[in-house]
Amino acid sequence: MDASLESLARRLRFLGYDVIRLAGARLEEVVAVARREDRTVLTLSARRPRRWADVPAITVARGDEAGAVRKLAGSCGKRYREGTHVTRIREWLEHALGRPLAPPGGTSGPG
Repeated sequence: MDASLESLARRLRFLGYDVIRLAGARLEEVVAVARREDRTVLTLSARRPRRWADVPAITVARGDEAGAVRKLAGSCGKRYREGTHVTRIREWLEHALGRPLAPPGGTSGPG
């Protein structure tokens, strides 16, 4: 993933997607890693050198993270399990709030 998409990367990871971000990497370096690891590049850049034409890439619209999440969640078949971070975050939040959180997909009561 393009380094400029860190916020989107966090949201996709929270949903269980296997996302890596290469801090400080040029687009060519990101594409090289994607080719080597059989990944799809997510980037803000529409620029795509011909030598990387065999590497799948999705251009994400700037400023539309919600649209990007909907688009990727609807067409990406590489979803993974919830990582241990989800359990840890829920436990921390429950401790901080002093009450259990509603189950995922459930509704919470008043207050």
